Amino acid sequence: MRAMNLLRTLLLALVALSLGACPNRVAPLEIKVVKPSDPDPLEGVAFIRVRVLDDLGNIVVEKRVDAGSGKADLEELPSEVPLRVQVAGLTSDESIVSYGLSPVFEIPGDLGENPEPIQRTVFLRAVERFSPAIAAYDPSVPSTLSVPRAGHTATLLDDGRVLIAGGFQAANRVSHSWKYLASVEVYDPATGAVTTEIPDMMFKSGGGTTPRAFHTAVKLPSGQVLISGGEATTGAGAPATMMTVNNSILFDPTVAEAPWAPIVTMKKWRSRHTATREQNGRVLLYGGLDWGEETNRAELVDTFEWFDSEINRFRLPTDYNPFKAIGHAALPVAGGQFVAIAGGATVPGGGGSPDLADGDSIRFFKYEKEADKIQPLSSGDLKLDPKRTWAAVAPIGAAQFLVLGGFKDFDPARPWDLFPGNPHNASDLIALKPLKRDSGPSVDVPRGHICAVTLQDGRVLAIGGRGQPDVVKNPALIEALPHNTVISEREGSIRSSRGLPLAESRYFHTCTLLNDGSVLVTGGMHEVGTNITTLSSMEIFVPYPAE
Repeated sequence: MRAMNLLRTLLLALVALSLGACPNRVAPLEIKVVKPSDPDPLEGVAFIRVRVLDDLGNIVVEKRVDAGSGKADLEELPSEVPLRVQVAGLTSDESIVSYGLSPVFEIPGDLGENPEPIQRTVFLRAVERFSPAIAAYDPSVPSTLSVPRAGHTATLLDDGRVLIAGGFQAANRVSHSWKYLASVEVYDPATGAVTTEIPDMMFKSGGGTTPRAFHTAVKLPSGQVLISGGEATTGAGAPATMMTVNNSILFDPTVAEAPWAPIVTMKKWRSRHTATREQNGRVLLYGGLDWGEETNRAELVDTFEWFDSEINRFRLPTDYNPFKAIGHAALPVAGGQFVAIAGGATVPGGGGSPDLADGDSIRFFKYEKEADKIQPLSSGDLKLDPKRTWAAVAPIGAAQFLVLGGFKDFDPARPWDLFPGNPHNASDLIALKPLKRDSGPSVDVPRGHICAVTLQDGRVLAIGGRGQPDVVKNPALIEALPHNTVISEREGSIRSSRGLPLAESRYFHTCTLLNDGSVLVTGGMHEVGTNITTLSSMEIFVPYPAE
C-alpha cells in the first residue's frame, strides 16, 4: 500500500481486488478525491466515509477513514457490474457536511497479468451550497467556460456531459450592440474540464456557422440535441441590425468530427420562444418574436410548431392557432402527456398591440396522435396572481408545478424589452388533480429571469435572476442577484427557505441537473448598478444526499 498527498487532493484510497476466475490477480482501485479550497469541504470533518454502490444504490463496501490518513483498504469488489464510489465528509456526530459521487464504472472480469491501477476521481464539495467548478488536472484553478456567455443553453447529454451552446457577450443593455456566439463547448463532470474541440454551430453541410442567443435546446429520445431559432445581429452596418435565426440544427454527440446535421427550416422564424418535449418525443415550439428584416423592431409570433423527431421535420398544426406570445413559460406535465404554458404578454386574436391582458393565463395542450392535431384543454378559471412575464416554472411534488417570480411591468411599444421593471417576489402553486391554483411561497426578493431546477429529492431551487436586492431602502435599484431560494414539500404544504447564495450574481444563466444530483450553473449577465459584464464562471450546488 502507498498513500499520496496531492495539493487540494483529499485522499487516494487503494483497494485490493480479487476478480473474476483468477482470484490471485489483484489491482488497486485508486480513488482520488479532489476538493475546492473555498468553501472547504473538510471544515468540521472528523472522518471520511467511502462507499462503493451497485447500480441499484445498494452498499457493496463501506469504510471509514480518518480525514488525514490518506488511504483505505477495502474488501473484494464484484467485476463486470456497474459501480459508483460515494465519498462523504462526516462530523463527529455523523452529520454529512460534504459529498461526492463518481460516474458509473465497471471492473473488468479479466485483468490480465500485472494489471494497471483502476483510477477514479470523486469531487468532494460542501453540501447545500455553491462551490466553484474545478478540474481534476489542476484543482487550484477554477474551471470556467472558454468564453463569457449569457443567453446560452446547457443541455445534459446521455453520457453525463453538458453541451453548452451559443449566447452573447455584453457590456450594456442594447442588444444590437452585443456580440453573438456560434461557439460550443462541453463540460465533463467526470473530469471537471471544459473542452472546445466541437465545431461551431453549422446550419449547412461544409460550413455556414450561425451565432445565436435566446434559442432553445432540447434533448431528443435519440440522444441528439435539437437547437432551434434564436437571434443575432447581421454584423454589418452601424449600428448592426437584429435578425432572427430561422434554422434548426441537430447535435449528435456520437459523431466527433462533424456532429452538426442541418434539418428542414422552421416554419416560423422565432427567438425567445419556448420548446417543450412531450411524452412521444415531439417538441412543441410556441411564441417568441421575429425581428423584421433590416429593422430593429420585432413582431410577436403566433402559431404552434411541432418538431417530429421520428422524421426530423417541423409541422404547423392546421386546427389551432394560439395568441401571439412573449415572456411566457412552459413545461411538460403529467409525465409529458400535456404541455403547460403560463403567463406572458400576448396579442389578442383580433390583432392590436401586445399587452398583459392574458398575463395571468395558464393553458394546457395535448397532441392527439391519431387525429394528428393539437388539443387545447380547459383550464377553467385557473389564473396566476399577478399577471406577469419572464417567470420560471418547475415541477414539485405529485402532479404540481410552481410559477416563480417574473415582472409585472410590460411596455406594449417595446415587446422585445428584456429589462422590465416591477419584479414579483412570490410564486403560484398549480395542482393538476384536481386542477387548482394556490398562492405559493416567496422567492425571497422580487425578481424575474430566475433559473429554476427540480432536484432529485423533489426540492426546487430558484437560482439568481434580476430584481430588487433591497426593496425597502432602494426600491428603484434592479440588478443581478445571487439569491438561492430552496422550496420543498413538507407534510402536505409547500415552503421556502433562504439557501446560501451564488458566489456571483447573475441572470440569463443556465442551471442543469447533473446525473449525480448536483446542479451546474454557467455564465450569465452580471449587473451591479450601471456596471454590466458577461460571466464565464461556473458554480456547482451539491444537495444533501438521500441516505
